Amino acid sequence: MRDDGAQVRLFYNQTVLGPGAVEAGSRHYFGHTGRMRPDLTLSVALPCGVERSAIVEIKHSAEPDTLLAGFHEANLYRLEYARWLSGWPQAVLVASGTLAGAPRREDDVVAVDWAHWVPDDVVDGFLDGL
Repeated sequence: MRDDGAQVRLFYNQTVLGPGAVEAGSRHYFGHTGRMRPDLTLSVALPCGVERSAIVEIKHSAEPDTLLAGFHEANLYRLEYARWLSGWPQAVLVASGTLAGAPRREDDVVAVDWAHWVPDDVVDGFLDGL
């Protein structure tokens, strides 16, 4: 719990958010009973009563194809868990390799590299829901 009363919870490799369209379709069409498990799920309950979550996908790679696949996975998580995600950012890819661009506020899903993790504006977005 923060000094302002906000409660921050971090879940590693766990399914803590309810299923979405991808899981429902996978069950219906393929009989798949597994759940999608993000690398990290950050949950913040603000003192005003607002609760929000954000997803973090991590790729320990510098290979462009692996990083692009990780970015696509972060976008899939954002769509799957959209009803629980709010504020900015909603999902983040953290990459071992150096990235060409910095996080943009207009993107719901952003990417950062370990050398720049965690940018101040991303922390502010996570904790304050901006």
